[in-house]
Amino acid sequence: RSQPTGPLSLVGYGIFVEGTRAVGWFFANRVAANPATYTDAWYVVRWNDVDHDGLPGAADSYTVVGSGR
Repeated sequence: RSQPTGPLSLVGYGIFVEGTRAVGWFFANRVAANPATYTDAWYVVRWNDVDHDGLPGAADSYTVVGSGR
């Protein structure tokens, strides 16, 4: 399988403001920090606000529930 060519697109959807912030946090702190781990073309990630502060952070859980090419 050949590698994709052309510009990279990133689309993140969150439910409500908090979910959208979680998308940004997850990308900046997990995906961009370790891109070799994320080799699929798309991901669905569930954010759980473990510390109940309404903000995404390292104390929260992020579970990949689906991915593919």
